[in-house]
Amino acid sequence: MLDKIDKKLGFKEKITKPFLKKINPNYISVIGLLLSIPAAYLIFRGFYLFAAVFLILHCYCDILDGAIAKKYGATKKGDFLDHTFDRLSDTFIFLGVAFSPGVNLVLGFLTLIVILLVSYLGTQAQALTKKRLYSGFGRADRFFFLFIFLIVSEFLFVLDFGILLILILSLISLVYRFFAVLKSL
Repeated sequence: MLDKIDKKLGFKEKITKPFLKKINPNYISVIGLLLSIPAAYLIFRGFYLFAAVFLILHCYCDILDGAIAKKYGATKKGDFLDHTFDRLSDTFIFLGVAFSPGVNLVLGFLTLIVILLVSYLGTQAQALTKKRLYSGFGRADRFFFLFIFLIVSEFLFVLDFGILLILILSLISLVYRFFAVLKSL
């Protein structure tokens, strides 16, 4: 969803341009992974505003590492590390969500499982068809919604509702991606 909007507005390009230096994007990926740990911990502890800050920094690193790799040359090793670190970050953050005082534990774990499956189908599509599948409710969308619900949950207790919404939209994407990959084979 957000990727389509970004293609029209060029938001990612605008926010990464000042920092596009010829450095190894894998270093940025590591920093992003490390930032996901305090984000997860703060969500778990119920400090949602502080968690939102670490989440947005984590997301910025995720955008920046891709922009650097695109500008200076992506590698298979970098792609592998990026996808692996993304799944680890997803796991850390959504484990923090699952164990958060504001979220039903079963709902949190279901959401974690479904988002990992959605991402798996995207990379499985790439392995089988040589085209990465980003359609549907993807990682950027999940973290955007999570960011918004973390901020709102600092004042109104809505995180459980937000995670339910992320789960439903992720389930729709899971079904969509499954059939899209199946059709392309």
